[in-house]
Amino acid sequence: MKHRIFTAIQLSQTVRSGLEDLLAPFHQRTGALLRWLPVENWHVTLNFLGAHSDDDLPAIEKIIREVVADHQYFNLYFDDLQFFPPRGPRKVVLTMVKNRNLFNLQYALRLALEKYLPAGRQLPFIPHISLANLHTRDLAGITHAMAQTEFKKRLEVTEVALLESRVVPPQGTRFVPLFEQSLKRETAVDDEE
Repeated sequence: MKHRIFTAIQLSQTVRSGLEDLLAPFHQRTGALLRWLPVENWHVTLNFLGAHSDDDLPAIEKIIREVVADHQYFNLYFDDLQFFPPRGPRKVVLTMVKNRNLFNLQYALRLALEKYLPAGRQLPFIPHISLANLHTRDLAGITHAMAQTEFKKRLEVTEVALLESRVVPPQGTRFVPLFEQSLKRETAVDDEE
């Protein structure tokens, strides 16, 4: 069986609820212009690994556990809402303030998992949470609503998960954790760049 997998930082229920509250006015202003993704799917993707067989999973898990256990807790801060990708946007995302600890963790995982990454060019790492898909080409109303929405919420990163993308009719795609690995339990580090 093939598993479409990726490493990610999941959001706690507390963070998801807080984000929902912060986004409520934006959600009301944009109405039918966006199709919101399920809150339980919100996450920060670190590395997309593509489709892998059951046979690959133990080695991938071992690598992830070793790399993640060597990094300590850190804090991320939400930045702002943006269209993504920048050219030909298809969705609205919440970006993160640049953070050296996050980039170091993502890069260490990418190097260690290199033989399991899809062939071809790796896209640049732009940490974000995908919130909604666009239902319009007229972005003016959404842009205005984005400008009125402000974020200064913190996300304490304590673990990394290997998630599998599964299609679950009729709900659509859901991201199911295959396992989670905790970071070193020390005081969370604030390291904005």
